[in-house]
Amino acid sequence: MHAFELGTKDTFLDGRLQIDMSLFYNQWRGIQQYLSESCGPYAFATNAGDAVSDGMDLQLQWVLTPQLRFDLNAGYVNAYYTEN
Repeated sequence: MHAFELGTKDTFLDGRLQIDMSLFYNQWRGIQQYLSESCGPYAFATNAGDAVSDGMDLQLQWVLTPQLRFDLNAGYVNAYYTEN
């Protein structure tokens, strides 16, 4: 497996605004999948191939007043098999 991640955590406006963000890329080889439902009472592991997953996540917290805070969380993941 190869995994890469790049991220940052920053604070602005005297600590009232905080932004956390990361980008990631993962690559798996030789994934094994556990199968049981399609085989009746039997279960076994089989090779499922290779896969890639990439994406990002973002967290934002903004304190507007002592009584009012705005939070935003967002994420995106793109995962798929590259070989069966």
